[in-house]
Amino acid sequence: MTTGRALKVWLVNQYAIPESAPGITRHATLTRLMEERQNVDTVIISGRAHYWNLGDAGYSTAKRFQTVDVGVAPANGVRRVLNMVDFAVRVLVKAARTPRRERPDVVLGSSPHLFGALAALIVARFFRVPFALEVRDLWPLSLVELMGMSRRHPLVLLMSGIERILYSSADVIFLVLPGSEAHVRSVCSSPPPMVRVPNGVDAGSIEAREQVARGATGPVTVLYAGAHGVPNALDTLIDAWALVEQDPEAPPMSLRLVGQGKEKAALDRMARSLGLTTVTFEDPISKEDIPALLEEADVLVITWRDSPLYLNGISPNKLYDYMAAARPVVIAVNTPINAVLESDGGLSVPPEDPAALAAALLSLARADPAERERMGRNGRDYVLVHHDLGAIADRMAQQLRDVSTAGGKR
Repeated sequence: MTTGRALKVWLVNQYAIPESAPGITRHATLTRLMEERQNVDTVIISGRAHYWNLGDAGYSTAKRFQTVDVGVAPANGVRRVLNMVDFAVRVLVKAARTPRRERPDVVLGSSPHLFGALAALIVARFFRVPFALEVRDLWPLSLVELMGMSRRHPLVLLMSGIERILYSSADVIFLVLPGSEAHVRSVCSSPPPMVRVPNGVDAGSIEAREQVARGATGPVTVLYAGAHGVPNALDTLIDAWALVEQDPEAPPMSLRLVGQGKEKAALDRMARSLGLTTVTFEDPISKEDIPALLEEADVLVITWRDSPLYLNGISPNKLYDYMAAARPVVIAVNTPINAVLESDGGLSVPPEDPAALAAALLSLARADPAERERMGRNGRDYVLVHHDLGAIADRMAQQLRDVSTAGGKR
């Protein structure tokens, strides 16, 4: 652990949530680990998450979190963009009202959307401290590739300009997606140093937890746990499950979908319209309960849209949670960097191909439980080596300390 004065960091992410909440808790875990291991004191500036109000849920008092008062993010559209802009403006107001003694040494902006990251840059300039950028989702490329928006759309053009400003103004860029360095260089010919900080798991908590092997009795349980949105392509999973149920030689199997999202109601209607009888939709659960949930399954599944966007790689939180549970994973994605294939931790099939997905699920259901256990162990070992959030927190903390010492592009 680094001694001396703690490095003070502001981390700006509208959708950051505490570790006790259901959803993406990456920043809560990383900042806790940086505090414990590297003497980095982080304040997370967040708003309200997609589906719940942090204050109403009792999370606003969580250590390290300071929320700004914006409404719950609405569905995609103009109101969603206005919600993002509102968050950015309120972050600037918060900075303007902050006493000088409470100012940070570094401001870190994350990019679940660019308006929040731009606000972080402005705050860094206001405080005359370095600016670090975490590139998570690739905006506006995601709008073009996933939502079919024209490259000449005013919002795409606006975001393209913000993206260039952020890349060229940062003192260091943290990359979550494994193949996104080429994209950054295509936007900014002379970017700052880039450091890989993929999603992962807290290896300490995994190693302390006994891994429970699944027995050979009862139906083979297939589980999806995560968001139910358009990018998650769960309609492909429902179509694949219809093929599973129609297979007269299929072993007894069940499918559980746990989580929340804008497509959940439509997916439930789809399953009922197909007459599926072995599918259940369940409410999201807290992060701390996820490991036990995953270990109840025999096979874990994750699906993606068929998009060139994923040629930049993928780094979903839930994939590493899956692999850490020591269960085989079926992944449907088109990406050159595939942890399931690299680890021999399951099976990979093309995206949006229900027949291929059904065949993979049936293959693992028919496999010997010892073979499923072998794949699960492979995936867990891979995550502990390559996606330990403790090591990632150390890497990020060192870079933040380095740019603070250097002074940045004030």
